[in-house]
Amino acid sequence: MNIIKNVPKLRFPGFSGEWEERMVGNIGEIIGGGTPDTSMNEYWNGNIIWLTPTEIKNKYIEDSERKITKLGLRNSSAKLLPPKTLLITSRATIGDIAIAMKECCTNQGFQSIIVNENNNYDFVYYDLLRYKDTFIKYSKGSTFKELSKNEMKKIKIKIPLIKEQQKIASFITAFDKKIEIVAKKIEHLESYKKGLMQKLLTGEIRFPGFYGEWGKVNLNKIFKNYNEKNRQHNYKQYTIGKNGIKLIDDIRYNILNHKTFKLNDLIIGIGINEINLNINIVNGCCSPIYTIYKIDEYILNPIFGYYYIPKKIYEYRNKITKISSRRNFDIIHKDLLNLQIPFPSVEEQQKIASFLTAIDKKIELNKNKIENLKTYKKGLLQKMFI
Repeated sequence: MNIIKNVPKLRFPGFSGEWEERMVGNIGEIIGGGTPDTSMNEYWNGNIIWLTPTEIKNKYIEDSERKITKLGLRNSSAKLLPPKTLLITSRATIGDIAIAMKECCTNQGFQSIIVNENNNYDFVYYDLLRYKDTFIKYSKGSTFKELSKNEMKKIKIKIPLIKEQQKIASFITAFDKKIEIVAKKIEHLESYKKGLMQKLLTGEIRFPGFYGEWGKVNLNKIFKNYNEKNRQHNYKQYTIGKNGIKLIDDIRYNILNHKTFKLNDLIIGIGINEINLNINIVNGCCSPIYTIYKIDEYILNPIFGYYYIPKKIYEYRNKITKISSRRNFDIIHKDLLNLQIPFPSVEEQQKIASFLTAIDKKIELNKNKIENLKTYKKGLLQKMFI
């Protein structure tokens, strides 16, 4: 073994000396995968987890979209892998890694490592994440790149003795658990918000002090078409999609003829098989394909409208759209403005908007917390690994 002359910038007390350079083939057994004959029904829909590269998205994995039978396992090149095996994608997408938490097998798009007792599987997972570019470099093939078992064996990595591996792995895993806890909190808040929105935006549940049926209002009393062009080039360009409004930072676009919009304007556009709309939170400009409406804030609270209007327009989509020759949805704006939609009072709108906004702020705070934890973890990895 070759001794690496440099050492990590950050180490736990009690550990010293250089890390060693080892070939991947020396840290565990490398095993490929296989696929049972898909025409044989008796090979499929069993209880053996069978994974494909597209399912490798998180650190740990314990289930698969499809499962195979014992007969399928016996009659293919797939191999049963024990828990704690490192599953490494080796074709199409190369170098994605997960740790199997249950007994499983994979298709042929993997070179998996059963880490030996001289190494810590969690540490090796974190260590190998840094070698994605190396895995790609060692991959061969004319039609598509693939990392073979023999090539993976020869890749050299830098690694300390097992006690230091365990210490580092335990420390970094604690960060992952913190991130996981916050992610679950976000998931809970989003689920909570979704359930409440459904009831708040239909009047199924009401805040104390608000009674009576919501009155119906024609949208032409609330929305006024606005068509000002970006002649002075004063505004940045945005696009509106299913995930909201997004800045386009591309100087190739000529945006002098783009439509401008202001804070709290409603922007509606078309897309393939979908309607894109948003009550925006910035000033900017957008493609002429969009229609801009000013909102009468004496009738519609813009923040309430942010949650409510997209829901109602999707609800009435069949009444206000037609399929164009491009097989997109074209909004018939005359029919849109003639829609009668129930609205609560502006005071109740404000109450609902404030409540939902408070949940959104909690979600955003937790998302920022995750990003900060990930950034801090990345910095630690850079200091703790050579």
